[in-house]
Amino acid sequence: MYSNFLQSTIPTELGDLGSLERLDLGSNKLTGVIPTELARLQELVSLALYANAITGNIPMSFQNLFNLKLLYLDQTSLSPPIAVG
Repeated sequence: MYSNFLQSTIPTELGDLGSLERLDLGSNKLTGVIPTELARLQELVSLALYANAITGNIPMSFQNLFNLKLLYLDQTSLSPPIAVG
């Protein structure tokens, strides 16, 4: 769904797509925060949210995405990275 001029928040329902391995929502017009529901995507390898108007923090629960190898968050207004602890 890269560069499709999507204008909304990131749907929480995406967290229900349990076998999803790649999600590219980059270069859209998405707003709001990253839904914590995305941390349910245990098979996720690559997540691209760059070049959107998303704000807030990266959900702490993302540290449990053990298969996640690529996380693209540049050109957003997100706060600092995941705190480990």
